[in-house]
Amino acid sequence: MNRTASLPLPPLAVALLVLVALLAAGCGGSDGDLATVRGTVTLDGEPLAGARVEFDPVPEAKVRGKSTGSASCGITDSRGRYTLQYTPEQEGALVGKHVVRITTRSMTVDADGKEVLVPERLPPKFHLDSDVTRDVTPGSNTFDFPLSLEASSDAPQ
Repeated sequence: MNRTASLPLPPLAVALLVLVALLAAGCGGSDGDLATVRGTVTLDGEPLAGARVEFDPVPEAKVRGKSTGSASCGITDSRGRYTLQYTPEQEGALVGKHVVRITTRSMTVDADGKEVLVPERLPPKFHLDSDVTRDVTPGSNTFDFPLSLEASSDAPQ
């Protein structure tokens, strides 16, 4: 007779196996959820060079208080053009609704090799207090941001 005995797994072992299976399957956004995002940022009609454009998934896109994916960002070139990167190797942003933040604050290195803070040129309504949102859809997206420092202007449309 060929009998195989089957021993029940302890609850901790079952839970560990389930956790390993979930981690192996992955969670959050995948490459298939990314879309191309590019555009131009101007300040009072002139290209805004060296600005950081960040698309951060909105709270509705969070699961159990954690984002389902990372923010995407890009730096504007001398003509104010940007292209978002999800990771250093992956271009794009997650499909869905994002809060958009634009800042000019950064760090640079001077001639002596010391880090120097480049001060912010934009008011908080464009970065810290931003309520600007954009819906990233599958495929290619173009979002231009014509910013203005005039008191009468609000956040970009």
